[in-house]
Amino acid sequence: MKAKKILSRIIRFKVIESNRGQTTFFSIIGDRPRFFVLCFSLIPINQQLTMQRRPRIVLPGVPLHLIQRGNNRQACFFTEDDYRYYLEWLITYAKDAGCAVHAYVLMTNHVHLLLTPTTASGAGELVKRLGQRYVQYVNRTYRRSGTLWEGRFRSCLTQEDSYVFVVVNSNRTPG
Repeated sequence: MKAKKILSRIIRFKVIESNRGQTTFFSIIGDRPRFFVLCFSLIPINQQLTMQRRPRIVLPGVPLHLIQRGNNRQACFFTEDDYRYYLEWLITYAKDAGCAVHAYVLMTNHVHLLLTPTTASGAGELVKRLGQRYVQYVNRTYRRSGTLWEGRFRSCLTQEDSYVFVVVNSNRTPG
């Protein structure tokens, strides 16, 4: 309880603005004159309060394994038509974004894509447009609202042929 009180009483003061665009701040943490902590920082306060995303590593011409999950691992595809529409839009938007799709696996609650973008922004553009279009379709068709996908898509570079083979074969269902 005391820690909550102390942390809730953070006072920030602007001290110096340097010619490099950096601002020095110091913080006084605590509510009693005999107890305080003085912290210095060279990072502007608006950047201190936000948590930034890690940048995505995308190299043009290098295959990517993309994974996009349903929100709370719930279903994203409900009928055969849903799969069909998703694949149609995948082909269309992949051409527009300059991505070559090598393999795909559409599970009921998530999607795996193996693709090679020709530009650094190609994969992000593809997933953004495809995701928006598909979510609009699902929300209209099933009279629902809100997000369908769980946060940002995950991706990793694939450099070895054996990785591609393992990913494609591990997602096949026997039958």
